[in-house]
Amino acid sequence: MLQDGICQVTKTFFSKTIQFYDINYQLALNEDKTTIFENYCDFLNYFDSSISCLLYTSPSPRDT
Repeated sequence: MLQDGICQVTKTFFSKTIQFYDINYQLALNEDKTTIFENYCDFLNYFDSSISCLLYTSPSPRDT
């Protein structure tokens, strides 16, 4: 494990898990929706074509 929480699995493969808390996008104010969308775009644009990224979502425990 590296200091920033990234796990080096092999010499060229790294992994990091990030937890996002549930939000109700549909009920958010338009300004908040714009901020959420822009931050999500920034996150996706962080990766160039040489980096693969897996985004996994699962229902929150209260939804099951």
